[in-house]
Amino acid sequence: MDLRLTNIVIKRFRSLMSVELKIENGQPVTICGENNIGKTNVLEAINIFFNHLNEPSLYLPERDIPHHIYYGRGGETQNTEITAKFSNSDGLAITTKVKFKKDCSIEYIASSTNQEKNQLDHKKIVSEVIKQFKYFYVESNNVDIPKLVSELFASDGLVKLDKKRAKQQRPLDTLKKFQEEAQLALKDIEKELNSHLQQLNILPVNELSPDTIKITFAEFDKLRDVVSRMTQVTIDDGNDHSISSKGSGAQRTALLTLMNYIASNANKQVIWGLDEPEIFLQPKAQKQLFKAIKKITRDKNQCILMTTHSQHFIDIHNLEHTHLFVCDVNEKKYKRVLGKDFFEKVTKPKIFISSAEKAKDIREHLGIENNDGWNLLPLNILVEGETDKRYLESLTEQLQFAAPNIISAGSATKIAGQVQFFNTLAEDLEFLPIVRVVLDNDDEGRKAYQAINQQVSKKRYSNLKVELFVYPRSDGTIWDKKNIKKNWEVEDFLSPDLVFEGINKILRKAKYLIIKKDFRDNKNELANIDKSILEYAELASNMSNTKKSPFPFRGDGQKMSLCSQIISILSEQEINLSQVQTEFLEALCES
Repeated sequence: MDLRLTNIVIKRFRSLMSVELKIENGQPVTICGENNIGKTNVLEAINIFFNHLNEPSLYLPERDIPHHIYYGRGGETQNTEITAKFSNSDGLAITTKVKFKKDCSIEYIASSTNQEKNQLDHKKIVSEVIKQFKYFYVESNNVDIPKLVSELFASDGLVKLDKKRAKQQRPLDTLKKFQEEAQLALKDIEKELNSHLQQLNILPVNELSPDTIKITFAEFDKLRDVVSRMTQVTIDDGNDHSISSKGSGAQRTALLTLMNYIASNANKQVIWGLDEPEIFLQPKAQKQLFKAIKKITRDKNQCILMTTHSQHFIDIHNLEHTHLFVCDVNEKKYKRVLGKDFFEKVTKPKIFISSAEKAKDIREHLGIENNDGWNLLPLNILVEGETDKRYLESLTEQLQFAAPNIISAGSATKIAGQVQFFNTLAEDLEFLPIVRVVLDNDDEGRKAYQAINQQVSKKRYSNLKVELFVYPRSDGTIWDKKNIKKNWEVEDFLSPDLVFEGINKILRKAKYLIIKKDFRDNKNELANIDKSILEYAELASNMSNTKKSPFPFRGDGQKMSLCSQIISILSEQEINLSQVQTEFLEALCES
């Protein structure tokens, strides 16, 4: 049927009350989040779904049904449910659900696009689908290469020994003869060991069946069983020590080698669950490992799910299949268990309105402060100063736009150099970052615009897509050659009423008279309209406070103070922005 896993839903499994993940072959699924919130539960739930037919003990109701449900709630909603959806290129879609119940029984439910539900043998369908897949679960603290090798050789369709069945009987007969003769030779050793055991007189005596030591050989029905139990894979670095005694780098190298081999030779669809594959690896090795994992998913078309705490395992260019998990704790009370409170842990992926917002939250979660590519996200806004950054962040938040990665250059004179630095920084990235440069319409802003525009026209930014923006004025005036001599800054982009409200707060605090309405209205007069709002505020304040020294608003310190006042006002009340302001912000944030 050549099925592909496309979707998995996990309900009521440990802290996973209801989690859904979409699977796309060629794209690894990555889960990040705080320690001990239940990320690994996702990998273990999938392990149970695919491997419980061969290992029923994988699921334990008292451990795997959420505690508050197992002990506090009755009825059908006690069951753990794992639902997987599959499809193929011919349009066949199969949904399989496995219910693990408190009494350890299991219920199978299947539905298919090409059969009526009542015509299905549900358990048979689910079993047949599951048997087309092999799920390898690799735990964080133990690569467990021997177990992986054993499964590699023992799984039907995963080794070429299956093609040599006709030649297996002779070596098996020889092995069995050796086992029989060796067992006879060991009888004398057993007898002497048991004599020593009885002399120790430590174990309690059972007259009906006294404890004894017994030596046996493993029994094999197929040659591949012999190979799987007697084969060891290690890295030859001058000694033949077990892979478990090697360093983590060697272990991960062996793991990747096996993953590539399985990807090239498997007849089954292989799914990997990797729990924190970066553990104990240096940053450079982490990058190499993630690159190799992406190559396996892309070139071998395999499915890989993994948890991580490392920034090097997050593909910031494509965050669709990256999930930041969070955990809520809720108090629960049940009538059937009076007088006892339960606490429900709910682990789930956080919902984001854009990939830019997701990247920002993941970066904060991982505590990323160094560059390492994370200062450059797929969409970036480069502004002149810190006040620009704060204004844009506050305004986009009020409009509920997905705030992109906003970066302050420090001044207009530094912006061209910053763009060039970003171009160098982006050399090793696997995507082309967008950098939108936002400038004031003043002398320094226009110089920066011209310098960057020349570089863009000469295609000097080969690793970036650079776009230039100049703030429009709040009245809708935009920068062009006709008004090149007019000056305005970010404060002129804001609503004048908002700016004057912030200015008056500062004046009151300094015990100056405020700028009253008639003076504020005069800003729109022909003589004043082309003055920047801060220049006009200085004039208006001087006219209102003739007996006091002039109050400067255009210095860096007062600009920052005014910014804090305006941000505070924006956080307390909803401001109606003009169409010009809204469209400008929308264009900046458009992904």
